[in-house]
Amino acid sequence: MNSIPSLRLLAVLAVGQLSFPVGAAPSQYSFGPYTSVQINVDAAGQNIVGDAANEPTIAFDPNNPERLVAGWKQFDSIMSGNRQGGWAYSDDGGKIWQFPGVLTPGEQRTNIMVDVDSSGRFYYQSLHYDPTGNFAQDVQVAKSVDGGASWEAPVYAHGEGADKGRIGIDRSGTASDGHIYLHWREGLDDRHFTRSTNQGASFDESVAIPGRPSFGTIAVGPEGQVYIGGRTEQGSLSGVKVVYDTYLFSTSLNARDASAAPSFTTQNIDLGGAPVMFLYQNNPNQIGPNGDVQVGVDHSNGPLRGNIYVLASVDPAGVDNQDIKFIRSSDGGQTWSAPIRINDDAAHLDAYQWFAMQGVAPNSRIDAVWYDTRASLQPGISQLYYAYSWDGGVTWSQNRAVTGPFSTHLGYPLGAQKIGDYSHLVSDANGAHIAYTAT
Repeated sequence: MNSIPSLRLLAVLAVGQLSFPVGAAPSQYSFGPYTSVQINVDAAGQNIVGDAANEPTIAFDPNNPERLVAGWKQFDSIMSGNRQGGWAYSDDGGKIWQFPGVLTPGEQRTNIMVDVDSSGRFYYQSLHYDPTGNFAQDVQVAKSVDGGASWEAPVYAHGEGADKGRIGIDRSGTASDGHIYLHWREGLDDRHFTRSTNQGASFDESVAIPGRPSFGTIAVGPEGQVYIGGRTEQGSLSGVKVVYDTYLFSTSLNARDASAAPSFTTQNIDLGGAPVMFLYQNNPNQIGPNGDVQVGVDHSNGPLRGNIYVLASVDPAGVDNQDIKFIRSSDGGQTWSAPIRINDDAAHLDAYQWFAMQGVAPNSRIDAVWYDTRASLQPGISQLYYAYSWDGGVTWSQNRAVTGPFSTHLGYPLGAQKIGDYSHLVSDANGAHIAYTAT
């Protein structure tokens, strides 16, 4: 019988003041058997009063799973909208963190994601603001060859005016192992994807993806296939409500070929509900998105190898505003299962399941974690809930709360009414590493 996986809950604080239970370490908070460890701490491991952080991301060295690297959007003061690229690393599986500072101090960065290659080199993808202060961003990637202790100078990848940059790295062990893939939304043209085949030293000319999927993630298959999930996007945020009416899934079978210009096919997928974004009734993230379309692939050597999994927070038919839905494909994305509802609470108008996160472990276990208001029935009060599957997502464990309730409407930096755009989960053979924003 498969055992209950462990969880490593790693929090960045969105508000710089926090009361901990008597006897608890200043950078930790326990809820039942689960302990959350704060990442953005000072040299003594203490909370930094007055700062804020959100949009955390995490990766672990496949050769040393105790080596973790995290990144996030760092605000030195909640009274400022100045966002920099924070990062930290841990050598003991996340019990103790070192927070050396920010990437390129004084420069604004956002939409940060970290990933790692098969050799343990970490990569820090972020959107870099135009130094003139205009809201124009390009995609940059920095590399660390010392386990996240330091970073080389960021390399320009492309995408002026880009938003929501995402990174995926090939760890397939095939000829394309080490390829770095980037995807973003918006931009000054229709090109939203690029690739590096030389460990991030340079990036290829960007290419278009049919349908222009947005607000999704990248996954690489066991033979080097590249998969991107997302949503259609119509309208703009400048006085016009943006419409996200369809889920998309894009596939490239030749991005792994360094001599070929990557090309994609895109299909509509049914996730059992409508996309939820921005200007939405009682949005628990107020004017922010409610998380990304999560794509994962089974890399095991077992019978589930190559399965593709897509998970997202959706607006289903009926009274519920948001549920966590899941689909799978066992034929490379050609056909998909019927959507499965993972959250097991009773349907309720104010029970929101949002900021969905998914990880696929090397032993085929699927982990799912999300923010959940079922206990409070208040859009601004969430807990993290967790479920897992050992059979490719056919059946799921009972949901369990793994944090206490916290307000997601506190600690907004100046000019923001959201707790960021996403959180992040990665899975190893023993459990899930969850980087999330708390208050």
